[in-house]
Amino acid sequence: MKLFLALFLFAFTTTVFCGSYRCSRLPWALNSILLGRPLQVGDRILVHGTPNPGVPWFSVNLFAGPVGIALHFVVRWDRNRVVLNTFTVAGNAWQHEICLPQTFTRGPVVLKFEVQADGYVIYKDGAYLTKYPRRTFDFSSVQSIGFEGLDIGMAYPYFCGVEEQSNYKPNERMTSIYADGVVEYLCEFFEESKKKYRCSRLPSDKNVYPLGRALQVGDQIIVQAKSQPNVPWLSINLFAFPTGIPLHFVVRWDRNQLVLSTFTNDWIPDGMSLPQIFTRDPFIVKIEVQADGYAISKDGLFITKYPNKYYPDYSVIRSVELNYMDLGTAQPFYCPEDEYTETKPNQRMTTIFADGVVEYLYDDCYY
Repeated sequence: MKLFLALFLFAFTTTVFCGSYRCSRLPWALNSILLGRPLQVGDRILVHGTPNPGVPWFSVNLFAGPVGIALHFVVRWDRNRVVLNTFTVAGNAWQHEICLPQTFTRGPVVLKFEVQADGYVIYKDGAYLTKYPRRTFDFSSVQSIGFEGLDIGMAYPYFCGVEEQSNYKPNERMTSIYADGVVEYLCEFFEESKKKYRCSRLPSDKNVYPLGRALQVGDQIIVQAKSQPNVPWLSINLFAFPTGIPLHFVVRWDRNQLVLSTFTNDWIPDGMSLPQIFTRDPFIVKIEVQADGYAISKDGLFITKYPNKYYPDYSVIRSVELNYMDLGTAQPFYCPEDEYTETKPNQRMTTIFADGVVEYLYDDCYY
């Protein structure tokens, strides 16, 4: 097996200063990709991929700088086994081999590597596979990862949302997720009360979705979608418990206009009407919750600001309705483990509807 150790020097840079979340599109060359930071105890790496057609093996490699491979995990159909070992450049040798029976098919697989004090615990599709002892290389020397023979969804990459981070804190755990053509870094404190991420698959038979909590100033809602075929309009509605709609945002092809309005006991008379700027192509709408209203943008460009005249109390808004949109539920993004606790009052919530899932990102950086 030929491994390109020279690629250590040309690793694709995806530097992240951990504070909450970051998402970056993966390069086509997956041989060596820098991790968000050097590994430490408590970190996790999740890989969701499919073996390339016809390959005799695929591998995941944790590289210890230019001096070796701390963990070489390879699934070998040509030898009907799974092999784990370590490679040192100085000795030009593979060491500490563990062989397991072959249990992999050619279908999609989810691998998880947990970094513990004495080694790496490895899971396949949620089931424990083995533990590989830490040998030769400290975790701090492991700064990049490589994949061979594995398709991680490069042809149809997931939509990456906001990239906001603050300085990395030593007591944070980093979870790196390689799936659907992107890498996501989720950085969280070990204390349960400070976890900051949740991902859930969107149901294909519903169009009203609860928010992670009631809205507050500083929150953002991001929708990546396209219209369903031949519909005359589509809309985004923010619902106020129990019956009101503080923001009704509707794209109307039948009237060639954008309409923004509010529903109390009836539709208010002083809504907004704007020129139609949407095509049938995919779009990204972002709604930012500000003290005096909602700032709305399309594909990164500001559209308008809609005042919160009739519902100044954002705490009554607890759900969102998305009508006549294709949100990618037919081929949903892979959601990692669903970990979540109640948020603190000073945390901002960014809610992303895209690629068949909803993601809630909470951070302390805003205030």
